[in-house]
Order: sequence, then C-alpha cells, then structure tokens
Amino acid sequence: MNILVSGFEAFLGFEENVTQILLENLPNKIGKFNIIKLLLPVVYGEGFFLLDEKINLVKPDYVIALGMAASRKKISIEKIAVNINDSQGEDNKKVKLKDSIIVKEGDLALGCEIHFDSNLYNNPYISNSYSGGTYVCNDLYYRLLNEKKIKKNVNIDYPQAVFVHCPSFENIPQAIQLKALEDIILSIT
Repeated sequence: MNILVSGFEAFLGFEENVTQILLENLPNKIGKFNIIKLLLPVVYGEGFFLLDEKINLVKPDYVIALGMAASRKKISIEKIAVNINDSQGEDNKKVKLKDSIIVKEGDLALGCEIHFDSNLYNNPYISNSYSGGTYVCNDLYYRLLNEKKIKKNVNIDYPQAVFVHCPSFENIPQAIQLKALEDIILSIT
C-alpha cells in the first residue's frame, strides 16, 4: 500500500518549515506502507494542484498532508476543513485572502474519512483538532476533501486524505514528532 505524504516549504518569515524536515527524515517504508513524499509551495491553490497531479500519477491509497502550526503543543489530526480562506499573513506569492470562498457552491465544511485505531490517542503528543485555520493548510485540505467528494459522486477512485498540523521542534522535538507520524500511519484502519 502507498501513502503520499506532503509537507510545505518555509513561509511567513520562518527560516524553515518543520514539515519539510519531517518529510525529509520520514522513512520510505513504514509497516505495510510505502511512503511517497512531496514538498509543496505555500501558495493558495497551487499546492493542491501539484498534490492532485502527484495523486493522479502515483495513485496512493491514502494522503497525509502535513502543515506547520508552530505554537501548538500537540500534533493535531485535523478532522474538518472549511470552505473559507481568511488570513492575517500572505502566502509565498504575496497573496492575502480575506473571507474568500475556496470552492464556489461547495459545502461549508468537509470532514476527514480516514479512521484511526483509538489507541493512537494514548500518545500524549497527538490529539484531534476541529480548527485547521483558514490559511494555505486549510485551503489544501478543503480542496483534497472536495476532490474526493466529487470523484466519489461519479465513481472515480480517489484516496482518502487527512491533514496533520505539526508544532515547532521547540514544543515537540523532531524525533518525537517523527515517531508520532509513524504511529499515525500505522494506526490507519
């Protein structure tokens, strides 16, 4: 089985993005899963189009998109994405969106369909989140979930996806985050 894992480049004045480092250090095989990696730009819409292109090329069983939420204290499994872009900061092409709909006539919110073994949440570094923000991470996640819904409605196979926000390495060290990401992958049911 194949899992496509994406991360993002640095953004908003950060010298590095923890997801790029995690992506580079994630093993190429975890349990029964082959790990396919893709680094994305922090640009509204563009990250999704590159990810979708890779999905159509490699046809993974699942997609795990990683994003950085530096101030969080836990690795957050995002359960929903909302159909709104609204940010204080610009993306890496200097675009700042305010109260902007991602997909016209799309659902207000879409939920993750991937299920994880409940024992995953015994890990003190992992929690569910119901607010992935309204920046580029949410934009990517909403587009992924919306594409899954569109394809499902016309009986075209498209992988289930989840978005995972990772904190700074000051809040959770790199080695612990790598192990937690492996635990997330291994707990997919």
